[in-house]
Amino acid sequence: MVKEHYLIYGAMGALAGAILVFIMASNFAIYLTDSPEMCASCHTMESEYESWMNSAHRGLKCSDCHLPHDNTVKYWAYKARDGSWDAYVYYTRKEPAVIELKERSRDVVENNCERCHENAVAYIEAMSADRWCGSCHRGAVHPGPRGTGSVIATKGENHE
Repeated sequence: MVKEHYLIYGAMGALAGAILVFIMASNFAIYLTDSPEMCASCHTMESEYESWMNSAHRGLKCSDCHLPHDNTVKYWAYKARDGSWDAYVYYTRKEPAVIELKERSRDVVENNCERCHENAVAYIEAMSADRWCGSCHRGAVHPGPRGTGSVIATKGENHE
């Protein structure tokens, strides 16, 4: 009976050690960070990283805009789901030619625009339901239809 416990505990310890070695030997831990360099480690994100570095938003992390901030559980669940999907797309070579936000991601990004740009929210109420911040300001962080770092609408142009 005592030998069985040693075997079970030994196997559990060996498994925990193997997992720890895997985490330390691979760059797995970086995927738990909010580092923009981690996001840029995928070659399909090089242009997004470059445009972000040249934007007014370069002081923010990718997660500041692309993950929900209303509660911690939702934040980590969203990060795990989207990170897993991104890894799947990358490793199966199913990257789209143009990276577009999915509808659920667009809602998260817009909520974060409003979270940081509260003073502009009062002006936005007049906008129609079929438009969102990225309709006009798409190039504010990533390449838009008018090039890197472009902001199509100027302050107050469509917010009044």
